Amino acid sequence: MKRAIYFLADRLQITSAERFSILVVGALFLLISGVQQFSSQSVAYADETYSAVFAQFEQLSTVPANQSQEILSQYYPQENPLAEIPVIAETEKKVQEPETITAPAPVMETTVTEVSDTTAEVLSAKVNINTADAATLATLPGVGPAIAARIIEYRTENGPFRQIEDIKNVRGIGDARFEAIKDLITVAD
Repeated sequence: MKRAIYFLADRLQITSAERFSILVVGALFLLISGVQQFSSQSVAYADETYSAVFAQFEQLSTVPANQSQEILSQYYPQENPLAEIPVIAETEKKVQEPETITAPAPVMETTVTEVSDTTAEVLSAKVNINTADAATLATLPGVGPAIAARIIEYRTENGPFRQIEDIKNVRGIGDARFEAIKDLITVAD
């Protein structure tokens, strides 16, 4: 070990004065840490002192547990193993009572005075991906403004789509998104 230390000191070109300084600093560090360890006062622990704090902690920690059980029993009455029996009895009671079905209130018809061309195109026919603007393309499920802009950019750079499957060449439109919109789009003039 001693040989390894001298070899390391020689390799790092540490002089004897620097070695002595390192030893003095190390010894002082050990001395200070030892004195500090022995001079630190130990705190006496008494159960009476902390029993009130522990009781309050236990009381406050049970409140969130009870609240979470109540919330879980509202949404998952059968799956919650901690649900109380009165909740189950209440659901059985609801099943046994016959329910009366009432017709919904009539909906008042509203008249739309102005319909934009893009909205009328979406409502009446399939969306032509070769001529539709960004707003119309964004009405397709799963196609937002960013993908609509990519569709327009793709058709500007590469020309019109020849078949609806060509839209999968646009970044962001994969097989799943294509399956969602394939019945809503067309390339016909």
